[in-house]
This record gives sequence, C-alpha cells and structure tokens, in this order.
Amino acid sequence: MGKEIEIESDPNADITDKYGRYLIHAFISGKSIQQILILEGLVRVAYLYDEYNYTDLYLAAEKSKNSRPKYLEYPRVCR
Repeated sequence: MGKEIEIESDPNADITDKYGRYLIHAFISGKSIQQILILEGLVRVAYLYDEYNYTDLYLAAEKSKNSRPKYLEYPRVCR
C-alpha cells in the first residue's frame, strides 16, 4: 500500500533555512525524490552556495536529455 520515505539531513547545511523550511534529501524506495522531480522537469537546481551531498547527482539530472522543463518560467524584465 504505502511506501516508506527516508529523509537525510546534509552535514554541510543547516537543518532549516532562514524561512524555517527543512533542508533535507528525501528518498523513496532508495531513489532520490529530488532527482525524480528534476528528471520530470518539475523543479530545477537553484541557489547552491556551498558543496552539499548529492549536488552532482542533481546537476547531472538537470543536464540529462530526459529532463524537460515543465515548470513555469517567469518572464524576465529588463530595466
């Protein structure tokens, strides 16, 4: 029926950000949920200011030919 989700904090990051959001890596059946979302084009990699676990995995997923953006891009306004 249900599946077990495993969460992992990164030793190189705080457990939460300045807004109180949890900064974790999440896995289902041993697969990274973040990687799945990137490959599905539902999210993108952003705001990496340091070296963290799985950064290479996420960046490789984003560069994959299978990753097609489905998220909305906001128009950029030039001033």
